[in-house]
This record gives sequence, structure tokens and C-alpha cells, in this order.
Amino acid sequence: MIAYGDRVDFCEEGTRVEILDAIRNWATSSGSTRQIFWLNDAAGTGKSTIAATIANEWLIDNRLAGRFFFSPNSRTTQTTKEFCRFVANDIARNQPSLADTIQDEIKSISSEQHVWFDIQLQRLIINPVGKLEGDIFIVVDALDNCVLNEERVGLLNSFVRHLPSVLHLKLLLTSRPVQDIADVLTSSPLVHGSDLQLFNVRNSHHPDVILYVEKRLMSISLEDRAMIIARSGGLFLYAATVCRMLERSRHRTDILKIISDVGVTDKLEQRMDTLYLSVLKQALIDRDAGDMMMSVLSMIIAAYQPLSSNTISQFLPGNIYVEDFVQDLGGVLKDGHPDRPIKVLHPTFREFILSNVDRANGFLLHSAQSAAEMAYASLQTYCMALFFTPPESPLFGGYRKRYRDRQPDIITSSIVEWEDHVVLGGHSTAIDQLIFSPDGSRLISTDLKGRLQLWDTETGGLVGRPFDDTFHGGSFDIRCTFSLTGDRFGFITWTKEMPPPFCDGMSYMDGNPK
Repeated sequence: MIAYGDRVDFCEEGTRVEILDAIRNWATSSGSTRQIFWLNDAAGTGKSTIAATIANEWLIDNRLAGRFFFSPNSRTTQTTKEFCRFVANDIARNQPSLADTIQDEIKSISSEQHVWFDIQLQRLIINPVGKLEGDIFIVVDALDNCVLNEERVGLLNSFVRHLPSVLHLKLLLTSRPVQDIADVLTSSPLVHGSDLQLFNVRNSHHPDVILYVEKRLMSISLEDRAMIIARSGGLFLYAATVCRMLERSRHRTDILKIISDVGVTDKLEQRMDTLYLSVLKQALIDRDAGDMMMSVLSMIIAAYQPLSSNTISQFLPGNIYVEDFVQDLGGVLKDGHPDRPIKVLHPTFREFILSNVDRANGFLLHSAQSAAEMAYASLQTYCMALFFTPPESPLFGGYRKRYRDRQPDIITSSIVEWEDHVVLGGHSTAIDQLIFSPDGSRLISTDLKGRLQLWDTETGGLVGRPFDDTFHGGSFDIRCTFSLTGDRFGFITWTKEMPPPFCDGMSYMDGNPK
């Protein structure tokens, strides 16, 4: 799962020893009030890899409470909206003694209309962890990937406010040194580690990068390895991108030539921009395939959640070999398996390709245009559905009117309008709620009389039996929701004469009462 950093690589053995030891020493220091270790440096210096390595160590030692890795690859990990829930669920898994307490609190908060982040943090994380004994840790990686400044500041202020009440809870936090984060942390007496430096452009000796490249690229010549190390200038992201590119691409010789021919700069952003241009150029051996490659990248960048190669192939013309492009772009994309979601490996590539004409140098994507291309590709799917859609229905009329110039001529079936009972049958009054499960496989419908039905969205059939009130005679309200995993849903009912907290409830697993 992206939020837990499950796909983030660990540090290569023997690398990042100094910084890892610094974190370990901070973690084991007793009596210190510095409960936050802030690891901050420029993009591409290896912060996420370090965070994943330390989190794994603490998990093995049963000292990890929870973790959250912010990432632009998923809308969930670009905001703090689900932060407390995800971390709390992680705590429940890693510390089973707290599982019941946390799940009860999650249910309680879910039943409330709006709960502020600060209160969620206290009820779902701070209070439960306070019941544990011994030092326990939370890892928050890449906070700068949270898109809203006010959410970042709110998260930090809440931790600074509540951590002193639980002295055995410590927070490992990584980010770029952006101003709003620095403003909060540099003024707090809780913070340690803010003066550590992961990257020094003036240091010509880079033992960690040397060891990393030597281990990853043993199959290429010593001269080529030395060239890559020199070009990296000690920047881990550069070295890792080149290693992945050489391991995945079909054009190793071309890659080495492109990298050796480009100049070197001390500026980190320009160094990575030059490398990203090399990645894109080597993937474009066929110069006539530029539009095809950019179409694939548009789908990857614009997707609300990561898509697989096979899924993208369904949206694009059949002559675009998505998997080949993904393989050749392996230096910046993960992963290449046709059925697994493709993720942009580092935010700096997304920033580069969405930047401006001069910086992207012929490979610029416009976010609005990418979203439009995704919508247009999706429209092809709707066009296929229109063959079976009655011409008098609002769906048919709306799409035909709006996208007439992009659709083929359609001869529809003999059905003129939808029959009332075709969709969501079984309700005798107006539909009150429609709620999809997180993966879209289930749909809950409720009506004004309180009837609840669970549907399979693939087959259109009912799952289990409907719920009807037999005690209150149908004169009650009902509210329901799915769990985060989608395998359960819960609901509460109440009468106008006896509103909450009095309620009747039942939870379901796959449509069967539990």
C-alpha cells in the first residue's frame, strides 16, 4: 500500500550508515524531550529510502506504532484527510493489544459528521499509544508531498501540541526544507536532526553512491560505472534512476552514450532535469512514436489512482504498445508488470514533465490537457455503452449532444426509454442514498422508508437479503458506510421519536449478516 511505503526500497547494505546511526541513537536516547527527528534535505537525497529502512527495523523490533508515506501517486496520500485513520489502522496491526480500542474509536468518529484533524489525532493515535509501555515510533515521510500548506502546518502543530503528553512516543519526519514546514519545526524545542545534511555538492568523494552503483551495476564496465558515479555528484536519486534505467531498458548502449554526452551541473534540479531528458530520449528510439509515448505518460500522470499497463492499453488505440514504453521508462516508473499499477517513482519527474516549455524541452505535459485526454479515452468506453442505451434516455441524449463530433453513428435498440424497474429495483419510495465501496464492486441503496439493499455492481444483482425495519413500521432514518477496505459495511437506524444515540445496527461481510 502506497500510504505505508510498502513499495519503497530499503537502503543498500553498507550505505547511509552515518545517518541511520544518528536516527538509531536518537531513538534509544533516554530522558530527551526531543521527540521529533526531522530529516530534511533536497529532493532525491534518499530520505524516503532511509525512512522505509528505519520503519522496517522498528517493525521487526515491535517498536513501530504506525507510518504514513505522503506521495503524489495517490489522492489519498496527497492530503491529511485519511492520515489519522491509516496510521491508526497500522497501529492496530502492529500493536494488537490496541486493536479493539482503535476500531471502537474509528467507528465512533465515523458516526460523527465532522471531526477536526487535531481531535482525530488525539483520539485515534495519541490516546491509544499512551497506553503502551516503552519507546514507540511513528514514521511520516515526505510531508512536503501533502499538497495543501495549511494541512501540513495543521499536522505539525497537532503533533507538537500532543507529543509532550506521551513522552515515550517519538516521530521520525522527513521532508524537503519547504518554508511552512521549517517555520513550525525550527522554532520547536521538540525537534532534533534539522541540521543534518544528506547531500553536499562540494564533497567530491561519495562512498555511499560508489557502493550503491558497484552493487547494482556489476555487469557493466568499470569505466562506465565510474562515469555514472561522477555524473551523479553524490545525488542518490540520480544514481538510482540510472541503475533502474539500465536494468530495465532494452537500449543499454544508447543510455550510456546519452548520459556520457551530457554536461554536469552543481544545481540539483538541473542535474535531474538533464537525466530525465536522457530517460525520455532513450525511450524514444523511434522518433515517430513521440505522440504515442506522451499519450501513455498523460494517462499515468492524469489518473486519479495508479493504473496498470493493461488498463491503459484499453483506453488507447491498439497500435500503442504501452508495456514497451513503460519498460523503457523504467528509470522513472514502477512497475512494469502488466497487471500492477504504474507509479511515478519520484515527485521530481512529475514536476519536470508538468513544468514549462523551456524546462521540459519538448516533453511537456499540460495537466488540464492530460485530464482531458483521460476523459476522452474514457468517452470511448461510454460510446460502446451507448449502443445499448435507449435514445430517449438522459444518458444517451446528454452524451450525444455534448460529444456529437467525437462519436460514431449509433443505431440503438428498440427500447426507447429505460424501464423503471431495470435499475435498483425493490424500493417502493425515492432513493435516499447511493454509496459505492472503495473498489466499486458493491453499491448500497437506501430509500425514504429505510429499506437497505446491497448490490453487486458487476452483475447488477442483489447481495444477501435486503434490510427492512419491522419494529418501527418503516418510520425511521438510516445511515450507512463502507469500511476502508470495502469488505464490510455498517449502518445505524433511528426514529424521529427516539434519535441517536439510541440506534439499532448490524454489520455485514460480503452481504452476509455477522
